[in-house]
Amino acid sequence: MKKKLYVLGLMVLILLLAACGSEESAGKETKKGNDSAGTSDKTYVLRASHSYSGQEIMGKLANSFKEEVEKQSKGRLKIEVYPSAQLLPYDQEIPGLLNGQIDMAFNGSSGLSSIESAFDVLALPFLFDYDPDNFNVAINSLRDYMEQENGGKLLLKKTEERGIKPLGTFVGADPGLIWTRDKEDMVTNKDSMKGLKVRIYGGKLVLKTFESLGSSGVPIVSTELIPALQQGIIDGTIASIVQTADRDLPVKAGTFLPVVYSINPVIMSKAKFDQLPADLQEILLEAGKTIQEQNDEMLTTHYKEAKSKLEAQGVELYYPTDEEMSEYKKAASPVYDMFKETVKDGQKLIEAAQSN
Repeated sequence: MKKKLYVLGLMVLILLLAACGSEESAGKETKKGNDSAGTSDKTYVLRASHSYSGQEIMGKLANSFKEEVEKQSKGRLKIEVYPSAQLLPYDQEIPGLLNGQIDMAFNGSSGLSSIESAFDVLALPFLFDYDPDNFNVAINSLRDYMEQENGGKLLLKKTEERGIKPLGTFVGADPGLIWTRDKEDMVTNKDSMKGLKVRIYGGKLVLKTFESLGSSGVPIVSTELIPALQQGIIDGTIASIVQTADRDLPVKAGTFLPVVYSINPVIMSKAKFDQLPADLQEILLEAGKTIQEQNDEMLTTHYKEAKSKLEAQGVELYYPTDEEMSEYKKAASPVYDMFKETVKDGQKLIEAAQSN
């Protein structure tokens, strides 16, 4: 009997020792897995879309962002960049992010306003500082706005709530100005805008702006803009100086009337971003900051070059007087009222800009 009890006790002891060994082994494997989560050799491939050519500044910045991310991640993150709307047109990039067709986009504030109306603050005419002869005024005004709690930070917070993760914010080339295909239609005062058909980008607020100024805003996608100008379907277009020069738009006159502004953020699907290891998330965010600085430097130089190019081509440029600007601002006041009434936090967003 004693022998049987001894054998039984020995077997129980062996089983207990085996169980303890298994738990210790399992614990080591789990710890090893957690420690390696940020240094895994797994490669992540992100599909990025944008509508710019490789020669445009945004196209160049997209390539720089790709190179910076792949370099800093040592190849663990790869970005496949599809330019010139090869994957999706501009207005489908945001839906494409949300439904998983693409992982990343180099889009703009007009695109983001389709899911978050607060971005229409950038479609308010004459809101930010602008000096046609000093591009740094426009850059600094928008950059300061993006750092304000009730300005850019509020916009980016609202973006994340919509399922989009901003990685960096590129200030738009310069405000959208008014260009006409004929010098006879050049905008020289408020009365000269009456009856003009002007291609616009953006939503209801931009339409309201042109209605308030006596013109008709015509939404046309960028790929159809040049034919529309050439065929006389429209009299003119909103475009920045850099866009006008880079795309060789067929225009003969331009007026320094900043009717719309833009930022061009690098954005990701938030769901996709959250799936990445923490160290790769940080690399994406840091790359956004690095390319953001490159954006400002490139645009400051390129703005002067673009302006000189247009002048050399014989494009006539008009600078509104202070008195004319006051008339434009007064006429556009209903646009501000519309924004405050229809957009949550609209008053805050406007006041943040006006406090600069």
